[in-house]
Amino acid sequence: MSALCTIAEAKVDEHSLRTLGIHDRAAHARICKAKNFFKKLAKYKRTQWANEMLEEASGHDIFGFRDWSKGTRNYPSPAIDRGPGIPRATTHAEKCAALRGELYQTPPHLPNSPPLDLNLATDDEIPFADVTRAEVEEALFSASSASAPGESEATYKIVKWAWAAASEYIVGLAWHEVKGGHHANVFKRAIAIALRKLGKKDYSKPRAYRLITLLECLGKVIEKVVARRLAYYAGKFGLVPPEQFGGCANTSTTDAVLTFTHDVHAAWNSGRAVSALTFDIKGYFDFVNHNRLLRVLRDQRIPLPIVRWVRSFLTGRQAAVCLDGQVGEMAP
Repeated sequence: MSALCTIAEAKVDEHSLRTLGIHDRAAHARICKAKNFFKKLAKYKRTQWANEMLEEASGHDIFGFRDWSKGTRNYPSPAIDRGPGIPRATTHAEKCAALRGELYQTPPHLPNSPPLDLNLATDDEIPFADVTRAEVEEALFSASSASAPGESEATYKIVKWAWAAASEYIVGLAWHEVKGGHHANVFKRAIAIALRKLGKKDYSKPRAYRLITLLECLGKVIEKVVARRLAYYAGKFGLVPPEQFGGCANTSTTDAVLTFTHDVHAAWNSGRAVSALTFDIKGYFDFVNHNRLLRVLRDQRIPLPIVRWVRSFLTGRQAAVCLDGQVGEMAP
């Protein structure tokens, strides 16, 4: 408050001096000093307040800090490149179609990959156990209530409220879906949020964007039940080699790095040179052949209802691309 009063007095003095046509160097110096002091004080208090807010923030508060950047100008996406000889996409519908065509490509056809027969179970496959209430409850309540919802905008919080009122219906739905090998079509409709990848020089290229898929929370609960069963089968029956870390329970990137550094040091201790070869396969998961994937599951003796559910999960999917805050048309 004292700093503000000093500035106000200095401004009055400056105005009086200018009115009288008097140029007092001492008064001018006092005005500049007060202004600089006020700017430094405001900056210090602003920083102190922000640091206190960040230090006292809990897990979910971090998303609210995005509001601090509101008011900044958001530029719409540029025209999207659609390939040589084709004019760039300029309208919202054309841009969504261009992103869909590049980022949702059909997996390539593999020769000698006939459709798999999923009508009869094999004698050596892993026994199937019905979905339990504990499985569904754990999958639901381990999810964050702040996760973004799908097309219906029914959040995890709403599903948890529904669980308190009629949990038997949710358990029954999961039981019938997994045992029947069917994933409901309503759970296959997604909102794909197009986000710009950081550090790209040209955002007219479709690959400069990534699509974040928002699905129905209730459907994701069933997905988690199946995913946890697959992870359990992989660990219980040794379906993946020990060198595989991704997608395996109780493993992480840290384990992979420690294993790699151990091998490097072991080679150095033996007087050997070490070289490493890394691969970054473009769209690896996007281009997995579905028939080959299902055949691998059968070869690994995964229960037939699970394999059928995976086949249903992979077919008939639809997505609506959301670009510049506007949702496009739902399409395969």
